[in-house]
Amino acid sequence: GLWVLALLALVSAASAQRVWVVDAWNGPGTHFLDLPAAVAAAQTGDTLLVRPGDYTAFVLTGKALTIRGSGAAVTHVSRPGAAGRVQ
Repeated sequence: GLWVLALLALVSAASAQRVWVVDAWNGPGTHFLDLPAAVAAAQTGDTLLVRPGDYTAFVLTGKALTIRGSGAAVTHVSRPGAAGRVQ
């Protein structure tokens, strides 16, 4: 009956995928300023949209994410403690 529909709605909402915006410049709609915090908060199936900028490297374990950058010419991910880029 009605409780089954309520339960299905609750399960569906709990498994909803989210899109997170990562922007080092904190532009409109930004959720995170750097990648490590965004990766830590995201759940399996989520998407990170990474705007142009310089970001810290991250470790991804135990979840599947889609990470879309703005292109290698404008989006840079550096190794911790290094001036170079991870390529």
